[in-house]
Amino acid sequence: MFSGIRTAEVTRWHGIRPSLPDGLPVLDRMPGVENAFLGFGNSNFGMTAGPVMGRAVAAMMGGRETGLPIGELSLARFGANARH
Repeated sequence: MFSGIRTAEVTRWHGIRPSLPDGLPVLDRMPGVENAFLGFGNSNFGMTAGPVMGRAVAAMMGGRETGLPIGELSLARFGANARH
């Protein structure tokens, strides 16, 4: 998968990977802030899902389709109070 990567001087690390209650990330606009976007919560998949999330946020910022199920990843899925 990463054919050119060098591992001779790798430092192993670990830590808590915060995740949301349903295990899905958030991809949305920040409620009440026109030019702020949310793209977080990839938990254990951050190294591989992070670039996908970055492209999706860039698409949202440019007014383009993300190719992701934004409705399912919306902050609003956590209830009405999530938008206030």
